[in-house]
Amino acid sequence: MRLLFIILFFSLSFNQDRLSTILYDYKNDLNSNKIISNKNSIKALLQSSFVPGAGQYLTNNQKTKGLIFFGIEILSLVGMNYYNNKADDFKKDYQEYGNNNWDFSIWCSNYYNWDNINDPYYNVFANDESMIYPKIWEDSHYIKFSYVQDDITRTISSSSQNFEQLYIDFNLNDFNSVEAFIENYNVRIIKDHNFYENIAKYNHFFSGWNDNHDISTYDNNGYIVATSPHKVIYRSIYDESVKNYYTKNNFVNFIFINHFVSMLDALIVTKINSNASIESSINKDLNFYELKLNIKLN
Repeated sequence: MRLLFIILFFSLSFNQDRLSTILYDYKNDLNSNKIISNKNSIKALLQSSFVPGAGQYLTNNQKTKGLIFFGIEILSLVGMNYYNNKADDFKKDYQEYGNNNWDFSIWCSNYYNWDNINDPYYNVFANDESMIYPKIWEDSHYIKFSYVQDDITRTISSSSQNFEQLYIDFNLNDFNSVEAFIENYNVRIIKDHNFYENIAKYNHFFSGWNDNHDISTYDNNGYIVATSPHKVIYRSIYDESVKNYYTKNNFVNFIFINHFVSMLDALIVTKINSNASIESSINKDLNFYELKLNIKLN
């Protein structure tokens, strides 16, 4: 919001010369009251809504200001495209790295590796309040996957009762059993945005990293994070993608602001130029002019 007012103030500062011209013309013709009216306001507004600066350049005869708005638009579009491409490249990299180093079978079979009260990492995975090691299906975050049973394709999440039943029935705490289940039931992990975010952030999915035996921890603002060399690399690539998407979004926001300010400026300036009503009166006794300037922005 502060940026919006700064741009608007900068934009309107260009109109000081116009006001000075109005006053100068007034001094040259004191006996005539001029009301200049036209219908360019909507035209200028629409022009600037499509191309920032167009209303200033084509209708309001403010070439420099129009070029500034247009230049801001071009730079913002270039910046948006540049950072979006960088973010997409990092996204491809972290997805490929995650696919190669995080595995559903390893996650299922290794999940309870630290489920021992005497294990130094037990508290990292235990529930913060109860200090009980949660079951693999007991978490608000989940992975979705599909499997085929009796020629019916079913899609479930890892936090559902269906997954709990599958985990027990097919002995999914054993690596070979998970691999057999995946092959026999045509299991497909749904690797959407939530999947890649979950394996980057949450301890619940740490056991799926193929180097989970090389575990270490760090404090992330009070949240103790379990990590490993492969997860560190993955998270660094993931964060780079997020950072570049965030920068891209800032350019998108700036484009909207530039459009809005250009439209508002085109409307205001056209009103000032066309709907200015100047009234004058002469005080003969004091022998000086009293100037009354009314600017109506209807």
